[in-house]
Amino acid sequence: QLRQASIYLAILAGFTFFGLIHSALPEGSMYLPWTLPASLQVVPYQFTIGYILLSLMFFAFSFTKESKAPYVED
Repeated sequence: QLRQASIYLAILAGFTFFGLIHSALPEGSMYLPWTLPASLQVVPYQFTIGYILLSLMFFAFSFTKESKAPYVED
């Protein structure tokens, strides 16, 4: 289910870019990143890049042999 997780992470990247989650503003409101004060403008880009990188990692891991093996509980 790594590919499905990578899709969700990509969606979350969009949400965090506009402050729907992980808002850069202290009051937690939504925003357009380019309208933020200069000291906060980098924050949404950093969080978004983090989500995108994690999404790409999950997608890449979905092609490994281990991800296709059946789950076995110990």
